[in-house]
Amino acid sequence: MRKISNLDMTNGPFLKKIIAFAVPIILTGLVQMSYNAADTIIVGRFAGSTALAAVAATGYISSLLVNIFLGLSIGAGVVVSNAIGAKDKDTISRSVHTSMLLSLISGFIITIAGVILSKPLLRFLATPADIIDLSSRYLKIVFLGTPFSMFNNFGSSILRAKGDTKYPLFISIFSGILNVVLNLFFVIAIPLGVVGVATATVISSVISAVLVAFLLVKQNNDCKLYFKKLRLHKNELIRIIKIGFPAGFQTICFTLAGTIVQSTINTFGSMAVAGVSVSSKIDSLISLSMGAFSQAATTFISQNLGAEKYENIDKVFYRCQILNTGTALVLSTLGLIFAKKFMGIFTTDTDVIAYGVERLWYILPFMFVCGFMDMSSATLRGMGISFVPMIITLIGSCFTKVIWVYAAFPLNPTLPMVYISFPLCWLLTFIPLFILKTIEKRKLCAHKYI
Repeated sequence: MRKISNLDMTNGPFLKKIIAFAVPIILTGLVQMSYNAADTIIVGRFAGSTALAAVAATGYISSLLVNIFLGLSIGAGVVVSNAIGAKDKDTISRSVHTSMLLSLISGFIITIAGVILSKPLLRFLATPADIIDLSSRYLKIVFLGTPFSMFNNFGSSILRAKGDTKYPLFISIFSGILNVVLNLFFVIAIPLGVVGVATATVISSVISAVLVAFLLVKQNNDCKLYFKKLRLHKNELIRIIKIGFPAGFQTICFTLAGTIVQSTINTFGSMAVAGVSVSSKIDSLISLSMGAFSQAATTFISQNLGAEKYENIDKVFYRCQILNTGTALVLSTLGLIFAKKFMGIFTTDTDVIAYGVERLWYILPFMFVCGFMDMSSATLRGMGISFVPMIITLIGSCFTKVIWVYAAFPLNPTLPMVYISFPLCWLLTFIPLFILKTIEKRKLCAHKYI
């Protein structure tokens, strides 16, 4: 643990260090996916297809509201990482305390907004009438735990900024096991259905936040957390917002586009909603695995930026990209081979399985393109550039999907026509992001030698 916690990100060779950084993040993603999947499996098996569809219909709404502020945790990680690279102890401390107070403020705002807006947003998405009340109930309970989940996200981001990816993994394993146990208790022993699943999620979030807080308080370095020092420092707050808000808004672009796609899918009925939701867990798993290398790129590049070692940017970028692409190709192939078996874990309904398998054949072969897009964006974020990537993503992903759904889809109103929009948007977003990354890196190197 000591070796990983003090990972030197500014001196090569980088490949082994990137892998050492990313593997615990991948495992963390697997754990998080497993207990999220446990929600779906337990609901689908023991509460029925209607309850499964009710939980499935909430994904985009929870993501939309959380991602508004979740990008700030990315900004916090970049600012802390940059200060570590520059060995600026005072800025590290101010950034940590600003970040953790900001996490609590963000969480409470999301809770209030989520409780108020849950049902109106479900109606806006044309959620089927037979599940809308259950979906609303589930969301309102889950949003009560948002302050704790935000604290966990910001805290984990700070730990990763200094190279510690193992402790967040251990916390995720513990909270994941707890979540599964609580799911079984609240859904099977006490048949609370979707309410039980939501309650288990909130309790797990609380425990995770307590463990992250304990870990930060026990740090013996400049990232140590003192609750009495929690305050919003102006300069650090501005930097976090400058990087984090565009990053969050960029994610929101995807989510908003996704909600429009989801509203279209909802018109095909609750079985289609359930099938698409279950199948999306496979590509979400792949995205999480690829995302570990994107996180590595952001953190490594941010530290090198702070250390003014600009020549390392491309070294990190291309090594991360190779690992990212290889992960996408291997996991996508496995996902297609075992698609039916995977779907069968969650449900025995043949209609739900059929909808899910169909979707996977349109999405998984192109996941590597999504990886290209994410890596370029992550690299720019590590370089402290977020606003222009946000605009590019807004145009390439959000607007393109809206145009596709309202212009192209009516010409052939089928689910495959909806699925085609995903790889198209990934490609259209990746190309300008990669060009921008290349230009900005050259500017940095030119500035250094002036």
